[in-house]
Amino acid sequence: MLNAAGSLTPVHAENISLKAGSALNQFNQEIWAQKILTEMNRLRSQNNLQPVTSDPILMPFTQARAETQRANGSLSHEGRYENSNYSWTSENLAMTPFTGGPNTDAKNVVAQLYDDKGVPTFGHRKNMLAPFINKVGIGVAYDAANGCFWTAMTLIDDRPSTDPDLLNRYYLYCNQNGVDDTSWPTHYDMTNKEYLTAHYNEQGISQDQIADSKFGPNTKTPANPNGTESGAPESGNVSEWTIEDVSKIGFINYVPGYGIAIYDEPGGSSTGQYLAHGTGWKIFQRATNTKNEIYYNVGKNQWIRSEYVSFTPIDSMEPMDGVVTINYIPGFGVNLWKDASTFGGFYEQKLPTGTQWKVMGKKNGFYNVGKNQWIQSDYAILN
Repeated sequence: MLNAAGSLTPVHAENISLKAGSALNQFNQEIWAQKILTEMNRLRSQNNLQPVTSDPILMPFTQARAETQRANGSLSHEGRYENSNYSWTSENLAMTPFTGGPNTDAKNVVAQLYDDKGVPTFGHRKNMLAPFINKVGIGVAYDAANGCFWTAMTLIDDRPSTDPDLLNRYYLYCNQNGVDDTSWPTHYDMTNKEYLTAHYNEQGISQDQIADSKFGPNTKTPANPNGTESGAPESGNVSEWTIEDVSKIGFINYVPGYGIAIYDEPGGSSTGQYLAHGTGWKIFQRATNTKNEIYYNVGKNQWIRSEYVSFTPIDSMEPMDGVVTINYIPGFGVNLWKDASTFGGFYEQKLPTGTQWKVMGKKNGFYNVGKNQWIQSDYAILN
């Protein structure tokens, strides 16, 4: 097994405009992690590399890694993921100012890791652009006290068939200063409908000004002169959408104690109002576009995103009487959460792989194994 790693200090505070207000209360680590994965795969596609997929076993481990960095207030690779059965593991760690917009924050952290300023080997960039990696775990921990978020990224190749010579050559490359753009393409063009063009040279220095000094909130670009709440404009206006009348009751399926944004039109701007998790609302219209995005209308000029809507009540626990076996990494354990979400925190105790526990119910993808004790159903087999 070859193991590469890198840690990253914060970007300069003057390069980011921090967003204050209600958006700070809408943080969801799963959404932020998914956005970071999407942006990293966009970077890989620009270098003719295959996308990586999220690994359900790595995700809770890497989330715990991010929370450990936040708790310690510093970046350290001590305790990073290692598995001798994998041909490659690497880790990126970063602390990044928080803007309140998941699209913007994903751009920020991927650009931060790609720039790798002050790291002569460009190890973080090379980790993301390793040609053979196929899976990743991404953890994100919001740090309200310091107005930032901590990211942990574990990248692996779990295929024994990978060419050992390729692995060795890339391992040596990761430990060399500079980059070799001929042998290992390294290009990051951030041009899309949200942002100004930003090409990076081999030293990781931006050759063009990035929108609003590192795409801060309310970014203004030629394609988006008015900016948006998050600094990452979504698809255009209501005229681009196909709208049909419906009559349903939808329930908000988000994070207990939090809510989802209401938009003034499909793909439009946030109204600053939110619908609380677990509440039910009459749906009057359904809007779709060619990108398979869906919004629901819950009142005049009030639209919500479909991915946070369930058509069955979701806030009550489904009673169960059974036993689960923890299905995780041998020698490790899963988090024991304080409620049926990953937002309420977890206890120090871990439930080890292979152990069995009585289950009293299921809610929001979590099994209840005791009073205020929950485990994620992805890492447990119901017997």
